[in-house]
Amino acid sequence: MIKRVSQSPLHERNQAIIADDRAGMLQYKIAEKYGISRARVAQFIAQERFWETRQMDWRKIFAEATNFDDLPIELLPTTVRAYNCLVYLEVKTVGQALQLSDRELLNMPNFGRGSLKDLKLAIEQLRKEFEAR
Repeated sequence: MIKRVSQSPLHERNQAIIADDRAGMLQYKIAEKYGISRARVAQFIAQERFWETRQMDWRKIFAEATNFDDLPIELLPTTVRAYNCLVYLEVKTVGQALQLSDRELLNMPNFGRGSLKDLKLAIEQLRKEFEAR
């Protein structure tokens, strides 16, 4: 007989955080609701999105896309640092990333000129691939 292990309260909280994020709740509201820092919420959501994206068929999503701005940021061939900063800013699409000013990005902790350059190159590379398909 297999003994079923009950889920920990921490696991249940994490699932609730993901559910709130998917429902469109802002990260700072989620942080207030669960009494944790916004940075921790952003980190947890970034980890969850990473594992979700490993299971998706990105070639299919890319091939079926009709608008460049609607592509998810997970398709950007950028550094983990730049990706995590976009998640912290609650950016979900390439179009939202393009709307951010250089100043807004550079004001992010751990996001410097190198990350900005990497992000711009990644967007340009993705745009070329999108137009060439």
